[in-house]
Amino acid sequence: MLNVKLDRDLTHWQRSVLDVALERVDGPGSPYAYDQIVIIVGRRSGKTTLTLGAMLVAALKGAITLPNGRRVPFKAAHTAQNLIQARKRFIEDLVEPYQMMCGDGMWSPGNTLHRNLANTILSIDPHGINAHTPQASQIQVYAPTKSSVRGEGLLRLTLDEALVFSIDDGLGLMSAARPAMSEFGGHAQLWITSNISTDTDESRWLSVLRDRGREAVRTDRRQGLAYFEFSMPPEGDPADEALWWAHLPALTDGLVGIEELRRDLEELGPAAFGAEYLGLWPGTSSVKAWAGIPRTVWTNAATTDEAPPEAPYALGVDVDPFGRSASLVAATEIPGGGTLLDVVAHAEGTAWVAEAVRRHTDARAVVVDDYGPGRDLLLTLDGEGLPLVALTTRDASAACFAFEQAIGTRAATYRAHPDLDSAVGASMRTPGRSWVFERRLDTSQTPLMAAVLALWGRNHSSGAYGSPEIF
Repeated sequence: MLNVKLDRDLTHWQRSVLDVALERVDGPGSPYAYDQIVIIVGRRSGKTTLTLGAMLVAALKGAITLPNGRRVPFKAAHTAQNLIQARKRFIEDLVEPYQMMCGDGMWSPGNTLHRNLANTILSIDPHGINAHTPQASQIQVYAPTKSSVRGEGLLRLTLDEALVFSIDDGLGLMSAARPAMSEFGGHAQLWITSNISTDTDESRWLSVLRDRGREAVRTDRRQGLAYFEFSMPPEGDPADEALWWAHLPALTDGLVGIEELRRDLEELGPAAFGAEYLGLWPGTSSVKAWAGIPRTVWTNAATTDEAPPEAPYALGVDVDPFGRSASLVAATEIPGGGTLLDVVAHAEGTAWVAEAVRRHTDARAVVVDDYGPGRDLLLTLDGEGLPLVALTTRDASAACFAFEQAIGTRAATYRAHPDLDSAVGASMRTPGRSWVFERRLDTSQTPLMAAVLALWGRNHSSGAYGSPEIF
């Protein structure tokens, strides 16, 4: 019936959700099996159309009879991240399609719409006689506040875009809404929908809904809470198009095209694309994967070539700010003017680093970040005759930018190394225009930063601890 009233075909995922969400305990007319429905699904998949359409169908069925024999009109409310957005979706996704299906001849007097910003209400007489009768159904738009959703007499409340609410906000909304709906003996339902964004961390109410929902699924709970989550595996790659088809209903249902998604991936980057469309939660390895440098760009710069014997090279040395690991990378001149990057040492801890650097007396430059552990290493090696170059904070962002550009154009290539690949795959940029590669990640970033430093030394000669030869 929903597709008839809104002139839209239900998609496969929408039908599946409705089949479960509208289950009754003992058949038609009995209380709902689930009084709370939580739906987490990617952008453009039709979650708002589903919830508003299901609300409209219930309104068209009219008043209901409670187990105690009391007959009550169907009253519902829709809210979202703010009143303006909630009202916009209500008008565009419910009222206008429904009014078009009715036509002028059938719209009045069975339906009326109050359009006031603070008081937007659609009244429906299922019999098409008088929308002002006390038994007429009503669907209203609410602001997402505790005082608004405390409204009495609601048989259905939909809360869209739940990702914007903090835990305190969400629990406050529940404390106001649920008691007001509990008087109807299981005939009232709360529908909560959302997608995910890169800001949806553990401080957001959506993370609480996720944990409760997954536990309900794990324990095969068949009452109270119905939970639906559409998300790809956390170990997957957001750029893998096979996973798009498997986990994004908007694509499989034809609501968004593959070329459009490819452009969005390019513009948004894997982290935002994975969260918004594929339900990847921030903090998982996949959300962070290849957010700094795209996988295809990185793999295209790989080579099996070896450095020419006796070729001049710069050595980049990086020490993890938490002391977890350290890395040495050589940047070697190759025929034609390019640069070959090669990891010459990577290991846990830092005690081994100074001695490893001392073995590279033939390096034209030994580049170390003049910050934190790097500063201590420079002081340790100073005076030993090594061509030390200190990368200043001012130059760090330029070095990171130059590295990214060189990899993208293959002006710099690299020999594959598992720790370097892992570092680049997990890399992220710090916020701001003058970005650098973020080091405070679970995956050690020292191989990447050592490569950045090595390339900088290959291309520059000035430094606080000496002036190595330009090569």
